[in-house]
Amino acid sequence: GNGQIFTDSADLTINDGTLDGSGNERLRITSGGKIGIGTDAPGNNMVEIHHNGTTSPVTALTIGGKGISSGGGSGIFLKTSSNTSDNRYGTRIHTVRESTDNGASSLVISNEKSDATGLQEALRINSTGISTFYGDITLEAAGANRISMRHTSGGNAVIKNPTPASLSFGTNNNDDEFVLRISSSNSSFWSISDHQNSKFSSTMVKMF
Repeated sequence: GNGQIFTDSADLTINDGTLDGSGNERLRITSGGKIGIGTDAPGNNMVEIHHNGTTSPVTALTIGGKGISSGGGSGIFLKTSSNTSDNRYGTRIHTVRESTDNGASSLVISNEKSDATGLQEALRINSTGISTFYGDITLEAAGANRISMRHTSGGNAVIKNPTPASLSFGTNNNDDEFVLRISSSNSSFWSISDHQNSKFSSTMVKMF
């Protein structure tokens, strides 16, 4: 039958039924301004989208555009301020098309800067799975293994600094209390220390 619009206890509903009110409800706008799609009880969320249970993930919402070229994309913005400026004072989660001649994309998360002068990219995951973080990274876990690295095809797991600088592994939450430090030079130095008291070191070890 034809789709119909009804009022139900001050709620506005859209059904796919006929004039007698039969059929399935597809959308509801409650008297409190909440929107439910696939549910007649949006709860505390402003918008809720439900779908029937499946054995694989279902896309509930698609946001896109036409004529997107390299560097363009689509996304959502999560505001933390009543300021109405576009793309300011909050977090933007969006995709970026990597090339004009294919559909490869990166996922990008940007936050408002600490001095509130604009957005700053915090994380980018490209189409090959390479993640780029901007700023300090803190990893916290309650289990026995704090950080685990595994190469899925049997190769070596590598931690490296691609720029000329020291690579340190610390403890006690202090930069100067490191357990292993590898300095940068053609003939690299390494040392094992505890609270700035060197226990063992090598002054001329070639790092490969």
